[in-house]
Amino acid sequence: MLSVGANEVRTVGIYGMPGIGKTAIAKAVFNQLCHKFEGSCFLLNIRKSSDQHNGLVQLQEQLLFDSLTGKIWLADVDAGINGIKSQFCRKRVLVILDDFDQSEQIHAFVGERGWFGPGSRIVITTRDEHLLTQLEVVKKYPAKELNHEESLQLFSWHAFREPHPVTEYVELSKVLVDYVGGVPLALEVLGSYLFRRSIPQWTSAIEKLKKIPHHQIQRQLKTSFDDLDGDKLKDMFLDIACFFIGMDKDYVGKILDGRGFYPEIDINILRERSLLTVNSENKLQMHNLLRDMGREIIRQMDPNPGKRSRLWLHEDVMEVLGKCSVRTNCSSFRQQLTKSFHRSFPVIINYCFLFNSCCFLGNRSSGGYHARRSSVKRCISKHYIICSNDISSIKRCSCKHNIICTNDVFTVATIQWRTTPRTLRTCFRGIDMALLA
Repeated sequence: MLSVGANEVRTVGIYGMPGIGKTAIAKAVFNQLCHKFEGSCFLLNIRKSSDQHNGLVQLQEQLLFDSLTGKIWLADVDAGINGIKSQFCRKRVLVILDDFDQSEQIHAFVGERGWFGPGSRIVITTRDEHLLTQLEVVKKYPAKELNHEESLQLFSWHAFREPHPVTEYVELSKVLVDYVGGVPLALEVLGSYLFRRSIPQWTSAIEKLKKIPHHQIQRQLKTSFDDLDGDKLKDMFLDIACFFIGMDKDYVGKILDGRGFYPEIDINILRERSLLTVNSENKLQMHNLLRDMGREIIRQMDPNPGKRSRLWLHEDVMEVLGKCSVRTNCSSFRQQLTKSFHRSFPVIINYCFLFNSCCFLGNRSSGGYHARRSSVKRCISKHYIICSNDISSIKRCSCKHNIICTNDVFTVATIQWRTTPRTLRTCFRGIDMALLA
């Protein structure tokens, strides 16, 4: 990747989600190669350090000091840039710049390749692949997850202080390793957390992790969410984390566009920020830990599920619906629903959930909940809420008053709205409820 023997200045980048091991890879490269250069420096955690007062200046001083073994005082960032250019332009150096997240940080250290002498190597780690594109690095290397055996070994070192699980803990260890999905940070945190705990405690911890992520992992991953630009992008990430994993990117894009988002650019931004991937079948994919990080953000909004913006757990949905009241952020929708149904909450058949003030009828699946055709056909209540992708099933319903939701954008025009009360029809269209799933 670095081609150490080549004479040109070469810049390479390592990118990936938080905790995936970017810094560990960079450290291994530094320890293996630093003795082959006239000077070397490893600047750790630039993102965090640069937020401090004169953070970039202090990092520039460290770079000059470590590489040239001499203390240098700098007045400001521009002075640091001049110092780097004048001191390094004739020296062959190895520089590791760990955890960039803004372009101005890059320009404070690596504005141009001409700043460094022939044969120099600059290695950059970041969560944002696009920063590497801006810098025009020679090679971009995606940090990859550990395989199952590597993950189990790393987890075991922290959970048992040996390379393999204790016999009675083997199956539980495999469950945790599968959940973590090869992320070193999470393997280390959970391994240490479970060290010398009993089997019942392990079982309880696994059940807890299914609903509530470990706080250290959550805190580390959430920094990537916090760094997203604007509420629109953050809300779109949360929608995908809660409902659209495993679904076709183009199909989801139409739904998100109806929600007022900008999926064409923003899905790509989430991918560049290592928060989302698109597989060979054009399906949206997200690591389990990132998915749970997003869902935990929603859960922490309010201890009462009925006051959260999104629901995905079946028991939370049933708790909200069991209270026989409509929980919604849209007061006009609540008023219209109450007026039209005479304060009678609809009969809900099968599984239900709420999504941004929406109610859906359907069965759970990997991408969310979808209506079962037989459930729709059997519906004989006067007042109900249904969600279905099957237009013919919707048309076969014999109910007098219905609210029809579908995740097929093109279904909206074909629905026979004449059976729906005018007040509800207007309200639904006003908040794009027919476009959601």
